[in-house]
Amino acid sequence: MTQPTDDEIPAFLREPGIPSSQLNERRPGACDSPGKIGDRTPNLSQPVAGGQAGGDARRLITLAELDELLPQLQLRAYRPGVSWQREAPSEKQLNYLAGIGISPDGFDTRGLTSKVLDFFRGRRERGLASLRQLIALIGADIQGAEHIGFEEAKRLLSERFGNRGGAR
Repeated sequence: MTQPTDDEIPAFLREPGIPSSQLNERRPGACDSPGKIGDRTPNLSQPVAGGQAGGDARRLITLAELDELLPQLQLRAYRPGVSWQREAPSEKQLNYLAGIGISPDGFDTRGLTSKVLDFFRGRRERGLASLRQLIALIGADIQGAEHIGFEEAKRLLSERFGNRGGAR
């Protein structure tokens, strides 16, 4: 697999301070392996320009928007089953949510947060489209968007949008 150049990686997928030549076969914007949230995750306690949490200027999707986008998760129907699921989410979980493009507002239990994080970690492990790609694919009315792989999504979105800086 050839290394992508900085021009080939949309800005919202690039890791700050790491040139593409040092990505070492990692998918652009990929997080650490499941359960290991590294120091690269944004810190929600640090405000950024425009008041947006998450370490960059992109818009984070809300819990309600996520529930609309992926009704199969049944987020509105979620009820914690055991005591640890009723606890407040950890700072690392909230930072991870923001890192993948989801606003941590509304995530008031560790169980709900874990359910969403596990879903997106599983997608990443299976090589499926990222959240941002998924939003763009669904917005472009591409059938079967939930089942499209990361590389295929990148190709489709590049064709559809003429490579105007990626799938935003």
